[in-house]
Amino acid sequence: GVCPALPVGVSSLRGSHAKRELALEERVALPLSFVQAALRDLDTADGALGRRLSRRMGYTTLHAGAWQQVSLAQAEASEIGPSALRREVSLKLRLPPMPMFPSETNVSVAHSLVQPSADDLVFERAAQALDVPNGRYGFLEEVWTFKAVAASSQPEAIPAAGTHVSGGEASVVEVKMWADVIFTKKMRFAERARTQVLARARKLAAVVLEELQHAYAEAGEDAAAAAEAETLGVGTSLSRVAAAGAGAAGGGL
Repeated sequence: GVCPALPVGVSSLRGSHAKRELALEERVALPLSFVQAALRDLDTADGALGRRLSRRMGYTTLHAGAWQQVSLAQAEASEIGPSALRREVSLKLRLPPMPMFPSETNVSVAHSLVQPSADDLVFERAAQALDVPNGRYGFLEEVWTFKAVAASSQPEAIPAAGTHVSGGEASVVEVKMWADVIFTKKMRFAERARTQVLARARKLAAVVLEELQHAYAEAGEDAAAAAEAETLGVGTSLSRVAAAGAGAAGGGL
């Protein structure tokens, strides 16, 4: 199950990143509504983004808890909105060959998702590898921010669980990800471990953003194929109606 000592506090979503490393900063053309829905599939095998990442990163979801809406304290609500969505996930991750490391590890993950404004989305992820050396004494914390800097949309509610948004006008979205390793116990080689974990976090952040764009392209292709199939279906039906009408007319002559 998910380690109960793995905290994900909405207070860390306030934009204070002084102690975190900026691991990713990019601008991409994506609808914020699609990003919102796709992030709900992160660390699972659901949806286009989840399926692509599970194949590429080699994880198997053991359990994905339901998203729960959490009311925030007044101080937090004044900065990031009245509520947030949270959930916990447990998964099994394949590891590359490393001395003294297992071939795979159980991982506890916690997510928070908030939308402070119509043009902003904040996603927080904390992950703890439970079976690696000293893995239970620290966790990786990521804070992702998505800001529409062009073609701003109207305020949108966070989609209900199970809802997948594939449409929407693409806006230019500024994506940033800050990361840090939080240790819950003093470790002799903590700084070296932190450096290694953050290096991997930077690489994985680039992978997530790349697959997010591929997932959007895939959703667009699926929508186009469905529209084409619907058009062909209507055309075939009309042809059949026309043919039936011609046959009826011929029979009357």
